[in-house]
Amino acid sequence: MRGRHLLLVALLFALSPLTARSQPAIEQQPCADRAQIVSQLRKQFGEHLTGHGLSHSGVLFEVFAAANGGWSLIITDASGMSCLVASGVHWQAVKSPAIEI
Repeated sequence: MRGRHLLLVALLFALSPLTARSQPAIEQQPCADRAQIVSQLRKQFGEHLTGHGLSHSGVLFEVFAAANGGWSLIITDASGMSCLVASGVHWQAVKSPAIEI
């Protein structure tokens, strides 16, 4: 839902000015302190953390989702700066089978 994404972008611009980042992917995304982004995802969209992972380069990837199927993906660097990477609708949680080692 493009309107939802635009609303979130507007909220992030209001919270914090964009900061210059060394990584081009981050430069193109709305960024702010992680606590501010997480707060807005909860308050505006009812989203809560549903999963996360750490990239080999040390960037934290987090997926936030709401009961209505809305979701957002943010990345956070070591300084605590987070950027919205993507958002959408129709999120479905998938229960993974047990992994045997």
